Formats: sequence, structure tokens, C-alpha cells
Amino acid sequence: MSRLTNGIAATFVAFGLLTSGAAFAEQPATAAPQVAEAASAPATVHNDPIVQKRMEIREANREQRAQRAEARKVFRAEAREARQQRNESVSESRNRASAALAESAQPGTTQAGAAHTAQ
Repeated sequence: MSRLTNGIAATFVAFGLLTSGAAFAEQPATAAPQVAEAASAPATVHNDPIVQKRMEIREANREQRAQRAEARKVFRAEAREARQQRNESVSESRNRASAALAESAQPGTTQAGAAHTAQ
């Protein structure tokens, strides 16, 4: 009977070790957001000061690139709007000029046309 008890006990111990190893290997559900939060946080701490400084520099560079990309996006939108307004203004000026030329080409209709035919 003690042999049977020892076998059952050994089985439970082995099963307990296997399940506890898996439990230790898995992170609890509350640790997963902390890991994601730590990855996005610029103040991630590392034991090696050189590695810590590199991580801080990388984070600062990433933020700078994001700011530059946003500023570039705004600048391009403003430049696009300015070009569109300029092109509209130029087309309106051309239309007015071509209308004035067409009107002056007809003799006797305007003062410019009368002055042109009198010469």
C-alpha cells in the first residue's frame, strides 16, 4: 500500500511540477498591459546605462520623426491650397484678359476699339 501511495504521490508531484513550470512561464493577464505600456513608455529602465541612453535616444528620434511628419503634412496641405488659389486667380485673370481682347477686337464697341481703329 505504501508503494501505491508513493506512486500516486510521485505522480502528483510530477504533475504539480509540470503545471507550476507552465504557470511560471506564462505571464498573468495583468502583466500583459504592463509590458505593452512599458514598450510605449519612453522611460523604460535598463540595467546598462549605455543601453538605457540608446533607448532614450531612439524614443526621442521616433517622437521627432513623428513631429516632422505631421509638420510636413500640414505644410504640404497649405502649399496645395496656396497653389490652388493661385491657379484660380491666374485662370480668372486670363479669362478677363481674353474677354478684353475679344471685346477690343470688335471695332467700335469700346473706347479701346475706337482708338485702335482710329490709328
